[in-house]
Amino acid sequence: MKTEQKVINGLKVVIIDGVMMTNDYAKFNQNKYQRTIDNSHVKKLCKSIEEFGQLQPVVIDKNNNVIDGHHRFNACVELDIPVIINISNKVNGDNYRNIIEMNNNSKKWSLQDYLNVGVTEKIREYEILEALYEKHSSLGLKSIILACCDLNTEKMFTSGKKASMIVNDFKSINLNFDVYEKRISDISYKLGLVEDIMSKLYSGGHRVIGMLLGIFVSHEDYNHKRMMANLEKVNNSYLTFECNRDDIILAITKIYNYRKSEQNKVAFVVNEIK
Repeated sequence: MKTEQKVINGLKVVIIDGVMMTNDYAKFNQNKYQRTIDNSHVKKLCKSIEEFGQLQPVVIDKNNNVIDGHHRFNACVELDIPVIINISNKVNGDNYRNIIEMNNNSKKWSLQDYLNVGVTEKIREYEILEALYEKHSSLGLKSIILACCDLNTEKMFTSGKKASMIVNDFKSINLNFDVYEKRISDISYKLGLVEDIMSKLYSGGHRVIGMLLGIFVSHEDYNHKRMMANLEKVNNSYLTFECNRDDIILAITKIYNYRKSEQNKVAFVVNEIK
């Protein structure tokens, strides 16, 4: 067994048969795009490492920025054991695209992780999304992303390929939508109306949210007090429905028209982008 000790980029390392490791934890830098550490994932890794050892190295750049393996690094620190590392000269801890690509090959990034990158880069659209998500978190980040882009087109129900394209743009840190203040205030107001309704329904998901937003945009005479009052009156069978387009529209329409005369009934119509 060949063992040697070196100092590389200020990091004290031990190399055993070509495997580089160190317990010089303080010299590691957490890059600014680091995802939020999931403590439950760290605990799982601790158990795995205790049983099988560290199977994958932590990747760092020449400045000791952790590029890939933040959770593995934290697990090794928790266990107080040397971290097996790989120093890469091909990646840069200041390049968020490097970070995203490498981390997606391990524990998949959440939408929140991508949002954090956009906010760190001070991209206005992502700062707006963060503010809206903090205010309307019960609706989920994906629904808020789609709402911002749907309201931008004024065609409120996005599904299929269109929704996937929007989410992919978001993950590529390339999402664009109109950001003027009055529009964002209107989005926040409409999301608040959606939250009111969703708190009463037994069915959910971004499809329902999208359809409700579509109704608010497409029907200027929508009466929110009427909708909320009817939600208190209807029985539970009205509040649970299949989350496909036609069933959603039908269910919302039935609730809105509950015990109304024919002349006061409304037929909701929502445009769909595929």
